[in-house]
Amino acid sequence: MRRSALGSIPIFLVLVRVAAGALPWQHSLYLANGGYWPQRVPVTITNGSAEPVVGEPLGLLLPALAGARVESLRVCRYDGVELLFDLRDARGLAKRAGELSAEDKLIVPVECPAHNAATLFVYAGNPEAWAVPDFLPGKLADRVTNPGRGGLGVSVGEVERLQLRPARPPTPKPGPDWRNWAEVRVRRFAEEAGSMALVRVNLRKALARLPGVSWDSAACVASSDGAELTCYALGRGADLLFSASLLPLTEELFQVGFRKGSQLDATAVLENYGRLLASSANLAANGSFENGSDGPDQWIKPANGGPHQITTGFSSDARFGKRALELTALENAKGDWLGWDSREIPVKPGATYLLSGWLKGIKLQAGPPSTPISMMLKAP
Repeated sequence: MRRSALGSIPIFLVLVRVAAGALPWQHSLYLANGGYWPQRVPVTITNGSAEPVVGEPLGLLLPALAGARVESLRVCRYDGVELLFDLRDARGLAKRAGELSAEDKLIVPVECPAHNAATLFVYAGNPEAWAVPDFLPGKLADRVTNPGRGGLGVSVGEVERLQLRPARPPTPKPGPDWRNWAEVRVRRFAEEAGSMALVRVNLRKALARLPGVSWDSAACVASSDGAELTCYALGRGADLLFSASLLPLTEELFQVGFRKGSQLDATAVLENYGRLLASSANLAANGSFENGSDGPDQWIKPANGGPHQITTGFSSDARFGKRALELTALENAKGDWLGWDSREIPVKPGATYLLSGWLKGIKLQAGPPSTPISMMLKAP
C-alpha cells in the first residue's frame, strides 16, 4: 500500500471566533507547512501625538511567549495582513532560530493614526511552520523606537489560545481502489455548529508521490471511519471537491483513493461538473436554467433593446442540460456590463466559494478595444 500525506495543503473553511467580539484568528499565515498557530498575543499601539505614525519600527518584549520556536513567529495587523519583522537578542544581534527569550526584542513597523490606536497580533506555536526568509531591513530595524517615545504607547495582552480536537486515525479501506491513497487533513476553526461544506484538494502533490497512479485516474474519498463520500473531479490530476461535515473546533482526516482501471476523460470531467451543478452544494438556484418558461426561474434578465439593441432568450447550445442563456448585442457596441443576474446568494464572511460556469462568445473582438465575456460577483 502506498500512501501520500497531504498535510501541507491548508484546507480551511471558516474563520474562528475565540470569544464574543474577538477578532478573527488568522489561519492561513505564511509558510504554515500544514500546521496552524495555537497561540497569539494581542499588542495595542496608542499614538498620543498629533501626527500619524507610518512604518515606525517599534521594539516589543514578549515574555508571555518565551520558549516558543523563533521559526514559528508571525506578525499580523488586525485585518490579517502579515508584516515583516526583525528579532534581536539581548546583545542586539539578529536571532533567526531557537527559542524565544523574555529578553529578545521583536521589532515591527507600526502604522497608527494621530490620537488613535491600532492592534497587532503576534502568532506562535506552530510546530510545523517553516522559518520566514525575509525580515525587516536592517536600516529600519537599527533605528528602533522604544515604547514611550514620540507619544507611542504599547500594551501587550495575555496569551490567547486556540485548541482543536485532534483527528482520529483513519480506518484503512480494503480493495484495489485504496491500494494507493492520500491522506487529507481538514480543520474547522468555527465555534458554532456548521452544515455540510465542500472541501477542495489539489491532487498534484499526491500524484507526484504515487508513481503507480496515472494522472488521469478517477478518485474516490472516504471519511476516517471508512464511509465513502460524494466527490467531484474538476479536471484530470487537478482539483477534487468532496462533501464533509465537521464538528466545531475539530480536525478530521480523510482518505483519497484512486480507482483501478478508471480514467477521467473529458466526458467524465463534464459528468462530474454536471453532478456538482445539480447538487445541493450549488448555491446558485437553477444553475442549469432548466426551470422556467419565459425566462429561467431565479434569474433576472436585462432589458431588451436600448442603445446596444439587446435581445435575450434561451439557446439549445448548452453544455449541461438542454438549454443555456443567450444575450446578443450590436457588433462593436460600446463596452458596458450587460447580462443576466442571479437572485441574491447568501454567503458568509471569511468563507471560500467556487465560482464556475461555461461561457461561449461569438464574433467577439480580440484585442483593444475588446469585448470581454466573464462572470462577476457584486454586492446587493
